[in-house]
Parts: sequence; structure tokens; C-alpha cells
Amino acid sequence: MNTPGVPATGNGALELPPFSLDVQALDLGNEVKAVGLELVETENREPVRGKDGAEIWSEVFPGLAGKDPYVVDFFSHIDRVREFCKSREIAWREAAERCVVVPSPSAQELQQLFERFERETFGIRAGTATEAADSALEDQLLEAWPYFCKSDRRNPTLSAR
Repeated sequence: MNTPGVPATGNGALELPPFSLDVQALDLGNEVKAVGLELVETENREPVRGKDGAEIWSEVFPGLAGKDPYVVDFFSHIDRVREFCKSREIAWREAAERCVVVPSPSAQELQQLFERFERETFGIRAGTATEAADSALEDQLLEAWPYFCKSDRRNPTLSAR
């Protein structure tokens, strides 16, 4: 998602895009393709939050899934996620011990979720396997969750296919 800089008027220096999407390969086993994604402001490397972040993530997630069904996993503050989904009639289900899964949310639902839970760690899984609960994979994702909470990884996202 990084785009090449464009020449700035007057001084010949490149003008950088406002946001960058950092991508890091993750090893969750041979059966899972996964990457860690972090949307950051290009100049200060701070996470993109609020309306800007919600708008971008709500477009990126369906784009990553393509035509495949997908789910969004929330790993923290799941009571709040549950209540938020109930109050807005957004479909959700329990997964693993401490995870809430939102199956194939609309772009509008994604934007609402990402605006409300902008500081939370969340993930996406795509493919036909997401149409049914997969307790083994969901447990594995939950075990990997502490990696995503390290202080050097701000607002990361997991994409697994």
C-alpha cells in the first residue's frame, strides 16, 4: 500500500504519502498463510486511528478476502465487542476461550467496529474454512495473541488465509 513519493513543488524532494501499510510474514504453521499488518502515519510511524484508520481498514479487509468469505476476530475487551454488536444487530459468535468472531461484516459495520475499537487488536481470516467454527485454529490464534500486544507492535492486525 506504500505508494512512491511524488515530487514536491519547488524543492525537488519527494512528497511522501500520509499513510503506510507495513507487512510482516507470520509463522502460524504450514496450513496457514498469515501476515501482520500495521497501518501507520508515514512520517512519525504512529498507528492510524479514528475515522481515517476505520475508513482504510474497512476497505482493506474485504480487499484482502477478495471473493472469499471472511471473519474478523477480536481478542480483547470481548464483553464490549459483544455488547456493541448486540446493540447494532451485528452478527457475532464466541470463539476459543477469549475471542469474538464477526462473520463477513459489511463495510459500514466494519467502519463502526474499527472506529469504536480503534485501540484494540483484531484480525481477519478468509476462505471457506471461516464459514464454520474451527476451534483448533481459533485456539492457535488466541495463543499467538500476546505476540500482537508487544510494545513495539502498535495496533497490528493478523490476516490469515
